[in-house]
Amino acid sequence: MRVKCIISVLKMAPVPWSATVTGIAKQGLEVHHPLIGSVRHEQKMMEVKIVQKKYGFTKFLIEKCNVSIRFFVYYSII
Repeated sequence: MRVKCIISVLKMAPVPWSATVTGIAKQGLEVHHPLIGSVRHEQKMMEVKIVQKKYGFTKFLIEKCNVSIRFFVYYSII
């Protein structure tokens, strides 16, 4: 349950993350749980959200994009 709460916080937190949210993400990675991959995913998505914010893309616009474009944006950040 704790990891699910951490994932929810990470999804809803504004970007760039504050020191508090970054600390919560680190705590989530220290727990041995099957959902650790989701915490890592949210860390990667934070970088994507920063790019979206920088160029004025909304979540709605990104969801409507072609999957290959989202794949490129996601992996070009990593």
